[in-house]
Amino acid sequence: DLLEAISLELKKRCDQGQAVPAENLGSIVHAFASRLKFCPDGLLRVVEFSLPRVAKQMVLPDTILTLGALKHMPQEKLRAPEFNQAVFGHCLRQMPKLTSSGIVCVMEAASHLHYDRAA
Repeated sequence: DLLEAISLELKKRCDQGQAVPAENLGSIVHAFASRLKFCPDGLLRVVEFSLPRVAKQMVLPDTILTLGALKHMPQEKLRAPEFNQAVFGHCLRQMPKLTSSGIVCVMEAASHLHYDRAA
């Protein structure tokens, strides 16, 4: 299946230490998880590896696209403290630029991943 092959190719690159670039990650994750409701293991590995590494480089719309897609992914795969600190740390720095719907998206993703910075 084509979608599985794409996710496995991206996973292979991540396994070789190559994160998906910031300018591509949001669209890829949104297309798979939000639009197609398809979340293969390869995509989870891509998000788990790439997002913490490129979050700081992502433009705000891509950040929101990616966070919105996280609620369609199994939370237990994306709960590492390093993952959450990198992703939500970027969101906190971007907070003044977020619209109210962007803030809701961040809150939904944090809730889905059971992220609480105070914990």
